[in-house]
Amino acid sequence: TESGETIVVSLSAVLEGDEISGMFMDITEKVKGEKLLIELNEKLRNINDRIHFINEELKESHNKYLSLFNNTGTATCLLDEPGTILLCNTKFEELSGYIKEEIEGKLKWTDLTAEEDIIRVNKIRDQRIKGKSDPEDEYEFKFVDKNNNKKDVHIKVGFLPGSNKWIASLIDITKRK
Repeated sequence: TESGETIVVSLSAVLEGDEISGMFMDITEKVKGEKLLIELNEKLRNINDRIHFINEELKESHNKYLSLFNNTGTATCLLDEPGTILLCNTKFEELSGYIKEEIEGKLKWTDLTAEEDIIRVNKIRDQRIKGKSDPEDEYEFKFVDKNNNKKDVHIKVGFLPGSNKWIASLIDITKRK
């Protein structure tokens, strides 16, 4: 160009007899667009690779924590704010007499609490939900299994940061009492 700028052109030529006719077309913007698309495509490929890597790490981390949860030596469960048992391990199944399918998403904490302890256990839970600075995180109560047997249980409850869920570990101390 007159300003010294380089442009990309496409040339079309036609030969008719002894005459050649042709046309020049400025395709500079098209070429720039194609280069930009190639660069963006490469960036997307890198992002997809990173997402795949993160998903694999997340899956591995999930499997590790699930293994820890399932293989701990105590009955353990995950509870939501209203007290529904969302997840439990095999030790919890053994303590309760129920199988996972009967527990997870179906039983509430109070379903497994003896009548005489429900008010106290709910009060502790309510303090935890309201964010009281020092709710009891360890206490004892009467646990009622599927066969209506009462068991003395020591419980430790911890809040899972970034959620409205709690993890509870229980130890049957009936034989000690």
